[in-house]
Amino acid sequence: MHKPGHALSFREQQIVALIAEAKANKEIAYDLCLSEGTVKEYLYHIFRKLKVTSRTELALRFLRDGFTDRTLA
Repeated sequence: MHKPGHALSFREQQIVALIAEAKANKEIAYDLCLSEGTVKEYLYHIFRKLKVTSRTELALRFLRDGFTDRTLA
């Protein structure tokens, strides 16, 4: 679930994992003590890094592939 050179930060990985649990932005924000706007910014960057176009695609890729050492920042 990565593109070489486009590592996910620890926080981005946390957000992806919560997306895979079908959590809404508001729930993710609460769980991680962030604003909802900050979660949206993280998602924007995650989508671009991983070249996905939807939360569903992101969740499916995470559930299929998980994280590898190369996705760590």
